[in-house]
Amino acid sequence: MALHQKSIPYRYECKLLIGDREFYPDFTLIHPLTKEIIYWEHFGKMDDADYANKAMAKMKLYHSAGIIPGKNLIITFETKDRPFTFNDAMAALVQYGL
Repeated sequence: MALHQKSIPYRYECKLLIGDREFYPDFTLIHPLTKEIIYWEHFGKMDDADYANKAMAKMKLYHSAGIIPGKNLIITFETKDRPFTFNDAMAALVQYGL
């Protein structure tokens, strides 16, 4: 909803190849000014240890491919006690100048 409201072009779960592995980041978007590709991963069960370990491994693989938080990767999180909100999404976009 936040991407649509800000008129940011995006694709939902668009395939990304890193080496011989396929990933489907939650969103692949194009920065409207720089035209750079930015990926957005939302990790929704970070209070689950197994899920959190897999999320960290995925972030490490992204980093090895030059997909880096703060540069071209937006990462958001939530837990049962701290659900992700629309305001969180808007704040994440503002951090990227979107």
